[in-house]
Amino acid sequence: MEKRYHKKIYFPKEHTKILNDLVEHINSQNLRYSKHCIDRLYEKEFNEKKVNNVLNFIKNLAFEYSNIFEYYADGYIGKEKIRKICFRVPYTEYSDIIVVISRECTLITVYTNSEDDNHITLKTELYIKK
Repeated sequence: MEKRYHKKIYFPKEHTKILNDLVEHINSQNLRYSKHCIDRLYEKEFNEKKVNNVLNFIKNLAFEYSNIFEYYADGYIGKEKIRKICFRVPYTEYSDIIVVISRECTLITVYTNSEDDNHITLKTELYIKK
């Protein structure tokens, strides 16, 4: 069963090393882009120049544990596997980039978000709580 964790709700301390190791692994790989990722970028960014700017930004990005705001895991306690990680990274003066990456280093989706969007509508019932 897949479990969702959100930074504002609960990140288990025992996942810190696993997440840091996975971030290090992601940073050492050539990322692949899913079709959904590319389609979403064109849908949201509207033109090729903006899409290329976002892709180049991501290509040169070093992901950090501190930028993780959500992740998905499955398995039993102590044997959980992280399946995907969601990063929020400052992009421009007014926007952040949200990047969702699988453990296989595929970008699942990418989009920009207003830097002042604080997820007031966060559905806490969807996430694991302490």
